[in-house]
Parts: sequence; C-alpha cells; structure tokens
Amino acid sequence: MKPVQHVPLVVPDPETERMEVTDAAASRRDSNHRPLLRLNVRTAGFAYLSAASNKPNIRHSFMRQTTLQEPAPNNEANTVYVHTLLRRMEIDLGLPGDSLQNEGRLPHHTQTSSARLPPAEVPMRLIGLAVVLAVILAFAPRLSEAQAAKRVATVVLVGDFATGPPTPKNREAFLQGLRDLGWVEGTNLRLEQRSAKTRELRPATAAEIMKLNPDVIVASGPAAFAYGPVVPEAARTQFWAPIRDIPIVFAGVSDPVDAGMVQSLARPGGTMTGISYLGIELNPKRLQLLKEALPAVARVGVLVPSDHPLRNRMVREVEAAAASLGVKLQLLEVASIDPPERIDQAFVAMVRERAQAVLGVQGPHFFKERRRIAELSLAHRLPGVFELSDYVEVGCLIAYAPNLPDIYRYAARYADQILKGAKPADLPVEQPRRFELVINLKTAKALGLTIPQTLLQRADQVIE
Repeated sequence: MKPVQHVPLVVPDPETERMEVTDAAASRRDSNHRPLLRLNVRTAGFAYLSAASNKPNIRHSFMRQTTLQEPAPNNEANTVYVHTLLRRMEIDLGLPGDSLQNEGRLPHHTQTSSARLPPAEVPMRLIGLAVVLAVILAFAPRLSEAQAAKRVATVVLVGDFATGPPTPKNREAFLQGLRDLGWVEGTNLRLEQRSAKTRELRPATAAEIMKLNPDVIVASGPAAFAYGPVVPEAARTQFWAPIRDIPIVFAGVSDPVDAGMVQSLARPGGTMTGISYLGIELNPKRLQLLKEALPAVARVGVLVPSDHPLRNRMVREVEAAAASLGVKLQLLEVASIDPPERIDQAFVAMVRERAQAVLGVQGPHFFKERRRIAELSLAHRLPGVFELSDYVEVGCLIAYAPNLPDIYRYAARYADQILKGAKPADLPVEQPRRFELVINLKTAKALGLTIPQTLLQRADQVIE
C-alpha cells in the first residue's frame, strides 16, 4: 500500500458540509494506473471522536478537514484491505488485539500484533480508520435505500383482436396474484396492456410491445398464437407477428404441445411456458353435459371457428363423442374475420335444419360476441353449452371449463419466477387446477326446460 498524504484544509461551513465518496478513477490514477479513492473524512472524524474522546491527539487530528488519497484495492484484496483498517482501529482505541477476531469479524489470515505502531505511523492509522467510518457512514444509508427501492419490472398483458384485451376480471386476478408475491403496480411493477384491433395491426402491436422492453409477456390463448415465436403451421399467416427473445407466459392454451408452442409439458424449451386450457379437450365433455341436461336432444348445431389453427382436431373429437351419444351434428363454420352477422345466419341455418340445441367450441370471436349468441339462443329457443362462465352470465344455458381468472392468477407465479431469473424453457407447463360447471336456471325457465336435479347438484354455480 502506498504512503498516504495527510493534508490539512480549511474547515467548511457545518451547515452546508456533506460527506461524499466518489471514484476519481476517470481523472486520477496512481503510478501503477490504479484508481485513487478521494474521501472527505471530517464527518467520519466526528463519529470517531465519540469513541476516542479520551485520546486528545486523535481528537486534534480530526478537528480539521482532511483529504485522503490512497490506491483503491483490487477486488481480490478488498477483504484483507478492510480488515487491515479495522485492525488499525483496534490499535488506536487500545482494544485487545484479538477483539474483532473473537467476534468473528477478522479472518485469521489478517491477524496482526497488538503492539502499538511507531508514532510516525499515527496519521496513517487515523486516516485508515477514517476510511472505514467514512465508507460506513456514506454508504450505509445508500445501501438501505437501494434495498428499499427494488427494480421496477415491466410486464405486458397481451390480448388479440378477436377477443380484445384480457377482461377486467382476469386482469385483476393476475394483479392480485402478483401482489401476493410482492409485486405492486406503481411501486416495483409497471403493468402495460396491449391488443391489436385487427389482425392487420398485429405487426404494429408487436413492434409497440417490443418498444416497451418488457421483462415478460403474459398472453391470452389467442394472443399466444398471434405473437408466439413457435405456432402451428396454420397460424403462420401473413398476420403472424412473432415476438422472439422475450419470455412469454400463455394464460390458457389448448394442448400447447400439439400446437407446437412447447416441446413437452415437463420441459417446454424455447421462450414460452404457462398454463394450458384444456378447451379443445373438454368439447366431448360439454356435449355429454348437454345430453345429460336435455336427454331428448338428437340433433345439435355446432359453431365451428373455421380459421382456428386446431379446427380439424376440434371437429374430429366432437364427431367421435356425438357418435357415442347417438347425436347428429350440424357444423356451422364462422371465421374470426367474418362480420358478427355471420353468427346470426348460423342460427337461422340451425332452425332451418331442425337443430334442438347448440354447442359452441373454441372461437375467440364467439367469446367476443357471447351476448349476441345468448340473445340468439333465446330468440330461436336453442339452449346451448359453451366454454366459460362468461357465456352463462350473459344468458346462455350451460358452461363448463377451467376457471379463467384462476389461470391468470396462476400465471402471476410464472411471471414472478421469470422476473427472479428463471428461464421459461425450464418451467413446466401446468394444467388447470379448477374447473367450473355453471348453469343458468333463469334461462332454463325462459326456454321451458327442467334441468335434472342430479346435474344441478354437481354445478359449481347456479344462476337464478
């Protein structure tokens, strides 16, 4: 360690004086090209006087402004350097030579003799002590503030044109999940929400999301198909706008393995993971529930999303279930880009072909027009079974699906893990944990239907 220079200076006004510790490496280096550390140690000196009030020579030494210049140690020498300064403090205060060692503060390899150093080295000892105290006093408050002021994470909730942005209910469920994990909007969390208004605007929406520089994206099922870096071939249209290199958590995707979004449920690989939805997988179950509610039903109209990437699988599985239930199906294709009036035409066609009920499968545009569908069901007296409870809340008869707010709440756990350093590739895809059977008895009465008591008893919610 190079010799220090102890330079008396004029004491500034105590009203305006403040202690500063700055790295002068940009402007000053020693002969070995190591950065010099410059400290204002007067404030540290007063703190030291409280512990050394019976040392007049030390008291006198610090009753003035002092500047210390000493080569800053490299990282490997930091520990020995600091402990050496602490040892000087022991000597100045007349403490036993092993006092700090006994308390576990001084490692064995820094042990020094407790004999007093020659008087010529007193200034160095005092300045060494001042370094320790100055650093403690200057940086302790700053470290506390740094710990209190956590990094502000950016999370973007993404929807798509067919369904719009996540509903307020789902958004609040996601936020509550984050709050439970210590992420509070406006404190350490910045939450943004984006959704393309048309499929043609997807690339612009993707660019806007990228400009936000998010730490993680949480996407609805349709948005995952629109912006995911890996999607089925059927979804790779000119309007596909893949977002790469940013973690994406999907909140409800039917069979993400079959969709090609992940390599497997256990080891997703890539930048996507999340919670599956089991929407397509539950279509046969919905048809079974419709048959159980209306045992006499023999012909069912099916609203089919003609441009859904998994359309063929939907139809194949529903047809197999219908065959086992002795039900004939009438398929009515409606694309996500069709005008809402196309749904009106589908109901007219059902009535013309003498359908007795309606099954709605996974069409995000169906969800967006769920109120219209409920009104058409009542107007044409066609009871229906659909996915989410949102359908039943606006007047449809039966809904059976995972609880979507619960999926969004659970998606917050994925976001939390990614924000803390986990990789999507290593986070297994989870299955839904909570399913809901919801029945609207008010609609049943309006249609003159009697729902079997055995089915009502199994319902998670009955709207009367």
